[in-house]
Amino acid sequence: MIKSMTMDMAKLLNLVEETLKYLTPEDTTVVVPEVKLLKQGLDKQDIKNCLKFLSENDVAQNEIAYSAETTPSKKGIGYATHTSVRTREYNQVDYILHIDRKKMIPLFKEAHKSQVQIKSVGSDNNRLIEKDARGNYLYDGQKIEVSTEPIYYKAFDILFSNADQDGFLSYTDIEKELVKRNAPSSKDDATRNKRINNVLKNEHDGFFRYAKVNGNPLKNKTLDGTPLIKVIRGEGLQLNNPKL
Repeated sequence: MIKSMTMDMAKLLNLVEETLKYLTPEDTTVVVPEVKLLKQGLDKQDIKNCLKFLSENDVAQNEIAYSAETTPSKKGIGYATHTSVRTREYNQVDYILHIDRKKMIPLFKEAHKSQVQIKSVGSDNNRLIEKDARGNYLYDGQKIEVSTEPIYYKAFDILFSNADQDGFLSYTDIEKELVKRNAPSSKDDATRNKRINNVLKNEHDGFFRYAKVNGNPLKNKTLDGTPLIKVIRGEGLQLNNPKL
């Protein structure tokens, strides 16, 4: 269907495919937050072009909604609370895609191939930390070996996936996402902040103790020695993920 899969389209499809993992086989509605696409390096025109292609080829019809929060389900999956009108309270843009699964599946396969090919020749948009089409995290192109079940991985995944364009995510937002992923709620803000700092910053008993690259512990440093994850005191954490 696509003669040459663009990296922008591959990134959008990767997020759609990731979301589908949490839905039933019968579900055909996927919510893709604009903030996640912007974080992947797409701009608003890139997103518009990709959605236009999918719509014109009857792969996915889309609508725009605005959300301020999520409503947790009994299964721990968050569903966005939407309104069709932008207000001060509802200012996060979400794209609601009504997809044709049969037409999407071959596009997912093409997206996987495209991402592998593009990574092999390099890209100006490459970042120090990346997530490939299979969901593996990479540090400077090398796979980060780590279990995906513990809370320290979930916290890292949340920070990477939901941080703003400066890499910042508040303690409140990290906690909300952890609870959705079946972590117990913290009894107060101080306990919440300490838990999050421990699992993401404590190199003796957190993500940086257990995550490894080529068998060696992953250090909380970028290639130039600056902190990879930094505490913004009383507010949250910031992921420093520079371009390569």
